[in-house]
Amino acid sequence: MRLLAFPALDEGRHVARLAAFADAVVTAGIVDRAVLLDGGSGDGTVERARQHHLQVVDGPRLAGRPLQGKGDAVAQLLRWTDADEVVLLDADVEGLNPDSVRRLAAGLGGDVVLVKGVCRRLDPATGTVRSGRVSELVARPALELLGSRLAGLRDPLSGQVAVRTAAVRDLELHPGYGLELSMLLGVEARAGASAVAEVELEPIAHRHKDVDELSVVAREVLAVALHVAARRGAPLATVTGPERP
Repeated sequence: MRLLAFPALDEGRHVARLAAFADAVVTAGIVDRAVLLDGGSGDGTVERARQHHLQVVDGPRLAGRPLQGKGDAVAQLLRWTDADEVVLLDADVEGLNPDSVRRLAAGLGGDVVLVKGVCRRLDPATGTVRSGRVSELVARPALELLGSRLAGLRDPLSGQVAVRTAAVRDLELHPGYGLELSMLLGVEARAGASAVAEVELEPIAHRHKDVDELSVVAREVLAVALHVAARRGAPLATVTGPERP
């Protein structure tokens, strides 16, 4: 069984769009079920989802406590679901379509257990398409310093992913913004870099984070890298060579 989930926290304004998207993907037979994974919203997200007949998975209720962040919510979902495959799409992301889900799920062939969607961001101020800032400035350099074979991923922090549930259910996942990096490194440690793949998706648009918000994201991503380095007890690699474009 394949499940589509939209991790969400206070995303009430997106609910109607998500419900329509979910209905289209289920009707097309791309997934068997679609749910909104709520992290403890206080803006009416859950009520609106139910009004639009979009099933809600209550993250705090699954955990029996308040959640610490997106990673915590996703970890609860992975333990709860009986789906063999889970596709995750961030609730605030616009620009994707049902075929995006199909491509993510199709990447789970052979030994691949984690598929990352490569999404360029539409800058609302300029109309240009760019890479994620924290991916370029923190995640990819961290992967290089850790000597990871996944350092060449184009969008390591993409929240648009497909996973084989059994392969990631018991990984040590960061409870917040470090979720994506912790999942990548956990899969690599367990199954090797060949267990991770990327597929190209459409350019996306979502709320533009300011520097203060991005610093929180960057700090949590960096915390994951430092935790992995400390656990390995080995010095960080020295990265040399030409500058990356």
